[in-house]
Amino acid sequence: MAKIEITDLQDHVRLDKKTILQMVRRVMKAEGRSAKSLSIVLTDNRHIRDLNREYLNRDGLTDVISFPLEDLDWPAGIHTATNGGLNGEIIASAELAFQQAEATHGDAQAELLLYVVHGLLHLMGYDDRTPQGAKRMHGREDALLEEFGFAGVYAGRSTVQ
Repeated sequence: MAKIEITDLQDHVRLDKKTILQMVRRVMKAEGRSAKSLSIVLTDNRHIRDLNREYLNRDGLTDVISFPLEDLDWPAGIHTATNGGLNGEIIASAELAFQQAEATHGDAQAELLLYVVHGLLHLMGYDDRTPQGAKRMHGREDALLEEFGFAGVYAGRSTVQ
């Protein structure tokens, strides 16, 4: 069975770990993937900004960061080995989710789940750096969230912050 660990280091959005786990499992099943070892960390803006600077050399706030963790059993790595379980870490800013939800649709839980799904899809090889890739990825995010009962969380935005 997959090891999925959820760590909540913030106090901006109350989101049950069981809900996150259900969403992650739903995404995995929909994408025909599994998790070998997956860590999800909910944090605040300061912490994610520090991680963004330290590990990605970007001095700014972001909503989510995904770190693929290569599995020695699958030397090709997480992005290309579709038959192996995912190994990775997703760090999402619940503080930014709260702020973004307040400015748009008002549902901070849905916004935070969007960030987790976004990070998970990145670990599966989705890429939003081109307009075509972004359209594909964001459409998939909305479809997955809608299946989970959160309609149109991403719809209408030009970019995830």
